[in-house]
Amino acid sequence: MNIALIFAGGSGVRMGAGIPKQFLEINSMPVLVHTVRLFQWHTKIDKIYISTLEDYIPYVESLCEEYRLTKVADVIPGGSMTASGPSSPTMSSPRTSRPRRPRATPSPARPASRPSF
Repeated sequence: MNIALIFAGGSGVRMGAGIPKQFLEINSMPVLVHTVRLFQWHTKIDKIYISTLEDYIPYVESLCEEYRLTKVADVIPGGSMTASGPSSPTMSSPRTSRPRRPRATPSPARPASRPSF
């Protein structure tokens, strides 16, 4: 059995849109639905679990019904409402989690390059 885990626990605070990014609409459909549909249609995925902010669980469940996302087995709480970075209280506690690694910054000798698509 193949299970997809979709982490949609971001709050979108840094973006300033007023709602989490995963609920912004593209082509009249929330970004999260676009993502879940890819797993819904994949023949090798049997179940889908979505982790989202606890306050948004009923909304995500309603999206699953509205868009007939039948492979979604459960929507579980996760994520954080802080702008300091993601955390998942359902996966680990702050006392036991590893410290974050510092972000790499490009050096002047080797500038960051953008991938070409």
